[in-house]
Amino acid sequence: MKSTVLTLFCLSLAISSWAQEDSSVIVDKEMKIQFTVPEGWKVTKKDNGYLMGSSSTQGFMLLNVQNFTSLKKLKAAMEEGIEQEDGSKLMPVTDLAKLGNQGVSGLYSGKLDGVEMQGFLMALMPPSKGRAAICISVAPKSVFNQSNMDQLKLLMRSVIFL
Repeated sequence: MKSTVLTLFCLSLAISSWAQEDSSVIVDKEMKIQFTVPEGWKVTKKDNGYLMGSSSTQGFMLLNVQNFTSLKKLKAAMEEGIEQEDGSKLMPVTDLAKLGNQGVSGLYSGKLDGVEMQGFLMALMPPSKGRAAICISVAPKSVFNQSNMDQLKLLMRSVIFL
């Protein structure tokens, strides 16, 4: 039993080291942020942040950084919904949940390009930074699932404010 646990530990350590070597670390000095793109995801820099897509997970993720003076103001802004350049808007489905004392998260829905979409948002704002990393994972409502949320959580766990 002890050797099985040790073997599993060594195997998971080797896999995690391999995955880290294979992943892309993005350092954006302008946005003052660093993050690791989840394995299998392609990233494109946009004017307002980073757009990511994957061939194995339907939908996309969008990460940006915005200035806020408090967590309360961040939460209030996220409760107003997320408006896209084309005027479409995703609105919270339920009340946003707090992520400790550093952020908020919640499910969103709305139409993008006429398609009913579902999204999961996480916004992190460390005290004293004056800015928040905001990321949403969005997919058509019919295919949105736990994988969309898991990939977003993986991405947000890698965020470092510079």
